[in-house]
Amino acid sequence: MRANYNPLLKTVVGVEGGISDRPLSADPGGLTNKGVTQATYDKWRAKKDLPPQSVRKLTVAEYTDLYRTEFWDEIKGDTLPSGIDLAVFDYAVNSGPSRAAKDLQRTLGVKADSHIGLATMEALEAANHDDVVAKLSDRRLRFMKSLKNWEPNKNGWTKRVAHIKAVAMDMARGAPPPPKPLLTLKAEATGKAVEAEQAQLKTADGAGLSATTVGGLGQTAMERAQEVQPHIGDTVLGRAAIAVFVLLMLVGIGLLAFAQLKRVREKGGLSGYIGGLLQ
Repeated sequence: MRANYNPLLKTVVGVEGGISDRPLSADPGGLTNKGVTQATYDKWRAKKDLPPQSVRKLTVAEYTDLYRTEFWDEIKGDTLPSGIDLAVFDYAVNSGPSRAAKDLQRTLGVKADSHIGLATMEALEAANHDDVVAKLSDRRLRFMKSLKNWEPNKNGWTKRVAHIKAVAMDMARGAPPPPKPLLTLKAEATGKAVEAEQAQLKTADGAGLSATTVGGLGQTAMERAQEVQPHIGDTVLGRAAIAVFVLLMLVGIGLLAFAQLKRVREKGGLSGYIGGLLQ
């Protein structure tokens, strides 16, 4: 419901917490503030013709607008019944609007195309709303348990889904949205539960190193080599610095290639992988 956006935003931000920058093996979202990843913040600022900056600087006014345009509007929050709007909204913030909309549609037994339109709304009108919330929440938790980063997030995710389920079911039965957050989790308690980003997790044979991390090390090595090279000339140390940079970059490229190959295999071949990208 349209009137529910502001109080439900407080509820969702409460379970998202503040600033988090966990290893990608636990949270593929990377640096996050109030549930907003750096990538999402960059995308939103680009739409506003604003220069990029760290998501650490995210303001209340910014995330109020961002949550509406990037999540609430994407799941047609203004038109969803009370209670169901919270269940789908929180799911969208944590796992993406497309996944949340599709699982709502699967719960209702209509075509799961991620577009909440006439067929979905007609099914909602005919359904028992608190039953829909319960089934959607259970489906959401089953999805989370299938993810590679379930273990480091299972406690936070379980608390989050149970809390959202309880509040949303109360709302579906006629209770108003809570005026303030009833549960506040630390940002480190939950990570992003996004299926499309699972290929980033547990790379380098589980050593906790991601291709992004290795690439960053390579860039740092290159910068240090460029700083040192003018002072030491064509020496063994200078050549060693360049060699280290090249090695790290090659490892980073290899990890990226391995992650993509694994994703292709998980999707059942190249055609399945391309089809997933086009969804």
